[in-house]
Amino acid sequence: MIKSKHNEMMKEMEASLLKTIEEAKSGKDFKSIKNITHNKSFSEYTISVNQEAYKNSFDGFAALGLGITGMYFEPLMTKVTRFLGSLF
Repeated sequence: MIKSKHNEMMKEMEASLLKTIEEAKSGKDFKSIKNITHNKSFSEYTISVNQEAYKNSFDGFAALGLGITGMYFEPLMTKVTRFLGSLF
């Protein structure tokens, strides 16, 4: 994969992740979630919830989804970028 294509793919993935985070914070699907913050590589998230609403819900699946997506994004962001950088 050429570096420009990798950069384009990473920008699209980042936009998709940010959209997913905003949708989770909207309260439509996950009523208890109040806020979600993350680090630059999407490998760490902090999710603030309404504790009472969270106890009686399946909103923990939001964290599972973010975690899986972050585990896919972060290695592509670091390892592939390092590899591509060594080629140029």
